[in-house]
Amino acid sequence: MTSPLSGCDAVLRYNGVSVALPRLQGPLFAPLHFELRPGDLVVLSAASGKGKSPALRAAIGAQPRTSGEVVCLGETVSNLSPQALLALRRRVGFVPLTGGLLSNLNLHDNLTLLWRYHDAATRAQIEERAREVCEQLGIGDLRGRGLATANHHERHLIAIGRAWLPHPALLILDEPDFGLDDDAAATLWSRLAALRSRHGAAMLAASSRPSLALRSGGTHLPLQHDEAA
Repeated sequence: MTSPLSGCDAVLRYNGVSVALPRLQGPLFAPLHFELRPGDLVVLSAASGKGKSPALRAAIGAQPRTSGEVVCLGETVSNLSPQALLALRRRVGFVPLTGGLLSNLNLHDNLTLLWRYHDAATRAQIEERAREVCEQLGIGDLRGRGLATANHHERHLIAIGRAWLPHPALLILDEPDFGLDDDAAATLWSRLAALRSRHGAAMLAASSRPSLALRSGGTHLPLQHDEAA
């Protein structure tokens, strides 16, 4: 899938973005200002429960009570109708903290699910693309394997592969290294860096270990409380 963005366009822009929760009196974190261009990586970090996931969800309009302006793939998110917002989300690769793999599907069907559901690609095209993604991420042959046969690391890679399958211009990754040891996490981030370098994918990620994520470059943005900004 070819991105409609040119090499000079911003893939994602946050202008003074923060999030408020009903149980809190003020914003969850100080306003965020950054821009992602093709091949860029921005890593958000904060203690658990301090806003990493809401900050990521704001990029696709999935976080209520978001302030500031988010421009994603050329669209001002707050201006989009529900239908247009769904169309935007289909153009973004989003990997939630849990990975979101389905227990009633085998590993191969989990990998190809979203592309089969949202795209008119032929079965042969999907199979070829799945082979490419497995090679790029270091995933072995998935055919005939149930979800229970995959270890924690493999599940992370399959969830990322599912999001990457249609070649989105933007990947959003919520703690993709969660639960991995340092060696496995470093390998994962190295593979993600290769996708950025070879394919120009822009990535917005949350991580509790930003030093591992940033070994191959990128920008670190620790979330700050509003009073500390």
